[in-house]
Amino acid sequence: RSQAVDGERQFPIQFGNVELVRQLSTDRRGEVYIAARLEGPDRLCVVNILGEALTRRAGMREELRAEAAWLVSRVHGNLVQIYDVGSTEHAGGPARRPESWVGPLPEAPDHDRLFFTCELVEGRDLATFLKRAEGSAVRVPPELAVHLAMEVAFALEFIRGNEHKATGVPSTCVGLHAGAVLLGVDGAVKLTHYGSCLAPSISDLEDADVGRASLVPPEVARGEAPSERADVFAVASLLWQTLTGRPLAVKGTKPHIEAMRQGKWLAEPPSKLEGPVRSIPKELDTLVLRALDASPDQRPMDVSAFRAELAAFQKARNVAVGPAEVRSFVAELFGRELSEDAA
Repeated sequence: RSQAVDGERQFPIQFGNVELVRQLSTDRRGEVYIAARLEGPDRLCVVNILGEALTRRAGMREELRAEAAWLVSRVHGNLVQIYDVGSTEHAGGPARRPESWVGPLPEAPDHDRLFFTCELVEGRDLATFLKRAEGSAVRVPPELAVHLAMEVAFALEFIRGNEHKATGVPSTCVGLHAGAVLLGVDGAVKLTHYGSCLAPSISDLEDADVGRASLVPPEVARGEAPSERADVFAVASLLWQTLTGRPLAVKGTKPHIEAMRQGKWLAEPPSKLEGPVRSIPKELDTLVLRALDASPDQRPMDVSAFRAELAAFQKARNVAVGPAEVRSFVAELFGRELSEDAA
């Protein structure tokens, strides 16, 4: 076999029952690798070894052990499938000796780094997608933006309806961001969700976390527990960002959170930012602003209700948007790169 070299690392590298083939990224949040499973229909997968800064909260590891089996067993068309969860040793180089927390050994050792093995979605995440669109002077059509929001709503509805009941860990939208939404070359829209136990505290959000801060509702910024209406705010924030090409927390993480705490934050209509060039329908302005209301009671009661409102908007405009339109737009912005990746 041919071997790839990344600095002093030589691939492939054995990692439990998968082989690490290539490193995709490394930063304070961890290391992400393309890997190959030794068997199974979808052999290529992703291994994400989390940075230590994400796993320091007291009780988090116990909660992840409680969530591990559910994370692996759940199947939903709008969620990235997780194959394994566990911990691994890490000593200045490629991680070694992964121990799964799923299966017959629920009391497997707790090493210093946590890892997830999950489905490889060929495509790009929404944050990268929007950045490329901005650089190419391209805007996502409003109807496509609504479709993406509705797909994310399906995922959050499933999480909210099942996670706490199955694991005992309360669901939260905190930590979600556009980079966790994957747009596939096949037109699929999938949310990467490693469990609500990994949600950061509001005080831990840093300057680089503008995307995550943008999805935090005012009541959660003030310390209230995230509710179904908080999920509505998160979906609406993603929709607002997709329509305008910028996150809600455009002034920065800390100023944005502080403005919410003090009751000084108010969302602007997407059409005001985009102007006549974009022609965002006023009806869509109204739906988005209601879902972003600072008062939870003024929002739709849950993401299912918000999704129904968005579906009614699409139907009234007599526009059908689905995987084919997502696939076409992904190909328009990233076609050549994705072809090179596949090769």
